[in-house]
Amino acid sequence: MNNGRRIPWLKLVFDVILLAAGALISAVGVIVFQVPFNIAPGGVSGLAIIVSHLVGGLPIGLLVLLGNIPIQLFAYRILGGWRSIIATLFAVVLYSMLIDVLTPVLAGHALSDDVFLNALYAGVVGGVGGGLVYRAGGTLGGTSTLGRILQVKYGTPLSSSTLYTDSGVVLLAGLVFGWEGALYAIVALFVGGAVSDYILEGPSVIRT
Repeated sequence: MNNGRRIPWLKLVFDVILLAAGALISAVGVIVFQVPFNIAPGGVSGLAIIVSHLVGGLPIGLLVLLGNIPIQLFAYRILGGWRSIIATLFAVVLYSMLIDVLTPVLAGHALSDDVFLNALYAGVVGGVGGGLVYRAGGTLGGTSTLGRILQVKYGTPLSSSTLYTDSGVVLLAGLVFGWEGALYAIVALFVGGAVSDYILEGPSVIRT
């Protein structure tokens, strides 16, 4: 009896740790590798980077949070169950807050001035962060939520489903930042999708 009761609580604690770690890692990726180089690889985060650039520096975390509200309302009935919604809301709120809280601390601390390298870093770091959140049954909201819906309902690999939903954001990034910027966004998008798939589903995804 005691063991049966402990297991769900241990899993809950483990999931919360994964969600928090994923939100933190993803926030660092946005601040350090994406924003300084105008890399907007899809998602509400990408839209937030674009909007912030266009309107003069509105807080990106706040824009991420506001952009996720209608999407999460839509997803509630599709994904089914309160657990995934609560996990996603926790991750999204923490992720949004961390972006704005850590920006003054981490801004300007890029590891390289090479935009291509930063696109690779953005993909790897974002993929790790997103993958940890997915492992805990949540998403970071936005188009990743839509991608999660496609994965759950149709079995589409997460990298493919996210690619479909992020294409419009990448095109918009090309219009705003130039098509070279869109190319860097695509690099980050593909790398991030591969890394998140690896974390979520294992090395067999890479081999296939």
